[in-house]
Order: sequence, then structure tokens, then C-alpha cells
Amino acid sequence: MRLTDTVGIEAGAEGFRRHVWTDEGSVLDQAAFSACMARLEPFEDEPLLAIAVSGGADSLALTLLADHWARQRRGRVVGLTVDHGLRSGSDDDARQTGLWLAERDIEHHILTWSGDKPKTGLQRHARDARYALLTAWCMQHGCFHLMTAHHRQDQAETVALRKLRKSGRAGLAAMAAVREIEGLRLLRPLLGIDKARLEDTLRAEAQPWLNDPSNDSQAFERNRLRQAGLDVEKFADEAERQGLYRRDADRQVTEALVRHVIIDPAGFATLDAAGFERLPKDLASDLLTRLLITIGGRIYPPRSDALSRLLDDIRGEVPQRVEQRPGRTLAHCRILKSRGRWLICRERPSPERLMLEPRRAQRWDDRFAIHLFAPQPDLAIGALGGKGRHGEETLKPKGKTRRIAAVMKPTLPAIWRGADLIAIPPLGLYDDSLTPDDLDLQFCPRSPLANGLFMPHISS
Repeated sequence: MRLTDTVGIEAGAEGFRRHVWTDEGSVLDQAAFSACMARLEPFEDEPLLAIAVSGGADSLALTLLADHWARQRRGRVVGLTVDHGLRSGSDDDARQTGLWLAERDIEHHILTWSGDKPKTGLQRHARDARYALLTAWCMQHGCFHLMTAHHRQDQAETVALRKLRKSGRAGLAAMAAVREIEGLRLLRPLLGIDKARLEDTLRAEAQPWLNDPSNDSQAFERNRLRQAGLDVEKFADEAERQGLYRRDADRQVTEALVRHVIIDPAGFATLDAAGFERLPKDLASDLLTRLLITIGGRIYPPRSDALSRLLDDIRGEVPQRVEQRPGRTLAHCRILKSRGRWLICRERPSPERLMLEPRRAQRWDDRFAIHLFAPQPDLAIGALGGKGRHGEETLKPKGKTRRIAAVMKPTLPAIWRGADLIAIPPLGLYDDSLTPDDLDLQFCPRSPLANGLFMPHISS
């Protein structure tokens, strides 16, 4: 079908600009999309899918394709647009996206990033805010599947950027087709699909889309890389190869974790030094990466050169450094040797102080889930800091008490009322106003130590 009157819309400071296409291309039909979805199974009967949709070609194509797929299974999709409020007209773009979806009887919601915006690291903070808003909506509405429209070019750019930043092999696997986060599944069915096919699909549907002018800005590294002429085939193929490697490595790492690692609910890990020493170097590197990500409350692995130096140090290949105090640090973690074990803990106390809201599940330090049951006012969770000795002298043991190495105590979660220390739950210490039954505190990091196996994308 030749659609000479299909109109695209480009968002800009002066309003929407229109263009007309005349080329006929390769449409991603429903059979091909169903094959992409089959790789992400299982799905429940009558599936509910949340789609992160910006109004751009990629996410609109995904929404339309997923809507048809879900309706065939008596399910439905919901489009979720995050308005970061970072440029003039972003609210208009979000509303326009909703109007287009309404024409197709697709439910749509706008999620707004409110509050003050950071002055540095804006892209990273915006991405974190976007996923926080999306996952919160899914959790509140019982939606187990969140889908994004990352495609083959996005995958290639991710690999190229990670190469520039000297990521290890795990990082070069780039984005997984399926990832479990925050109690739901993050699905990327289009990782093997070229962007041009998605645009052609919209043309065939006579569906306009928005072009975000920030995609042309030279201020962003990804844009500069794209405009320099990235070899998409080369880097996308590497993502596939490294993804298959990572899937196999994940199996081996999981087995090694069971044998050699103990995760403490207070937020640190112990690693059997002798067992770690016997592991092949690649496997030891993967295991150490997993530990650093989990204990440090991170998502991405550390730089490969820094990881390699740390690995050499703690595997005895630089013996003069092995017993160095106060240990090594990397990726927000401190690594110390004690009695034949490596202790991996938070490098320094978290600066976050979170006010607790009774009967509401909350997260602190990106590593702990806390639920306060008692209707007590003015309680907050924050790091213990240098108050450990004071707490042990003034608070009372209630329930199960325990001893923890002094070097790890400052990073422990504690309960405060203003400047007063109320409880140190990991040590089983509380004042008279609180008991262990009044709250539930669980070590629940952003990246679990053992997650589902990495699922590489497979090109279509």
C-alpha cells in the first residue's frame, strides 16, 4: 500500500510540523509480532499489558501491535505516557498521544514527574523517574507486564556506548528481552526489529507520530553516536552473541552463588575465599559483578578495568594487597577479608532519610523494603551512622538479637524520631515505643543476586 497522504508530526517550540511520506517499506505484520511475543511467554489468560508510549514511532507501533495481539486473547493494553516536564509542550505531546490511542479505543494514562529536577545527571534521573512511575502504576493496578519499544538500533547503540565505557562481557549483552523488576516483568519484544519497519507499520496504519527534537541534540552522547553513522549490524550482532554467553554464564553464576555466598538480611554478603579462589577467572568475575551490583544497590556493572584490578587483588594474584585495610572499594561497596571469608558491604552510610507512613509499603536506599504497621508519628528510616555504640547501650533487645562486625554497622538501617534513635532492627534493638511486630524490614535490592536467567534478543 502506498500512503502518500500519511502525516507525521514533529514536536517543536513553534508547534507541530508536518511531513508527508511516499516510500513503501517492510511492514511488521501481526504474524511476525506474534513470533516476537512467543519468545517472551508465558502470559496469563486475558493478558493485561502496560505499554510505555511516548507518542514516537517506536512506542506507537508497539502499542498498536500489542493491542491487536492482546485483543485476540481477550486481553487489553494500557498506554502509559510519562511527562517529565523538561521541555515546553511536553504536556501537549502527552495529550496528543492519548487522543490517538482513544481513536483506537486504547486506554491511556499520563504519569507526571513532579517536584524539583536535579541540576546534574538529568538524563539518568529522568530515566529512573520514568521507570519508577511506570512500575508504580503497574503494581497499583495488578499489571504484571510492562513493555517498552527498544529496537535493534537502540540495542546496537547501547553496546557501542558500553564499549566506550569499557563495560565487561555482561554489559555488552546489552538489554535483555525479559527482565524481572519490582515484582513485574519488563518486556522488550522489538529488540531484534529494525526501526524502519516500525515506521513502515505506522504508515500502513495511517497513524501519525511525534518526533522529539531532543533526539537531534548534540548534548547527548547517544545522539552523537547515532549521527556519526553507527554500524548497527555489527553492534546488534555482538549484543546477540554476548547475550547468549551471558545466559550460559548466569546458570554457572547461580550454581556458584549457592555454593559459596551467603546474603545477610542486614544488607551485606559473605563469600568463601577458598571456594572463590578455585573458580575459573571469568566465572569469578561474573559472580563478583553480581555481588557488587546487589550489595551496592546498583543496576549496572562497574567498569571492566576496575573490576579486573579488584578481582586480581582479592584472588591473591597481588598478595601484598590482600590483607590491606580498610579493604578495597568499588561500586559503592567495601570488600574486606576476615577469617577465610570476603565481606562485601555498603561502602558508606546512605544519606537518605525517609519519613515512614503507617500501613504503606516503602523503599529506602534502593535496597530495603519497609512497612510500618503501628500508627506512630514522625518516624523515619535512615542509616545508623556513628550511633551504633550508643544504640547498643540504650536500646533494649527484643526478639532475635545478633552481633555484626563494627565496620558494617554505620550502613545498617535504623529507625529515628528526629535526632533520637528508636530502633536498630538488624540488631534486634528497640526502645520502649516500638517492637519487632510494629514493622517489617526486608533486604530487597534493585537487582536481586539471583534473578531469572538473562534472555538475549533474537533477531527476526
